[in-house]
Amino acid sequence: VDAMMKGAPLFLGEQDYSAFTGAGCKIQNRVRRLIRSEITTEGDLLHYDVVGNGFLYNMVRIMLGTLVDIGYGRIEPDEIREMLSSKSRRRAGQTAPAQGLMLMGVEYMDGPAVIYDRKMDEEPNDKPMDSDGDRSEGL
Repeated sequence: VDAMMKGAPLFLGEQDYSAFTGAGCKIQNRVRRLIRSEITTEGDLLHYDVVGNGFLYNMVRIMLGTLVDIGYGRIEPDEIREMLSSKSRRRAGQTAPAQGLMLMGVEYMDGPAVIYDRKMDEEPNDKPMDSDGDRSEGL
């Protein structure tokens, strides 16, 4: 886990994430800005928190898969820089499965934050929460 914690911040900044997008990505401009990329633990749970101005197809799953490969010692944390500069999907790690991953929130800079909270075992709750965490019928 220590190696994963060392690797996670290497994703920060504004850069081309072509190496961390799936084959189905049709977007030409693959430059995104990440302002948070952090591995934390809580008991037996491992959390990967990532915040940015946008994400590409499978981007977070590939980033997490790469961090898992780092955790198992298959690659070194510093190789993330080489992966980013190569812009080659073949250089990055595995794609993590979607199970266990969840979207914790979405914020828009042009208006009030609308945050959706959904755990994998629950039915979707399409009612937005305001910035205080209260459910509303609509904003």
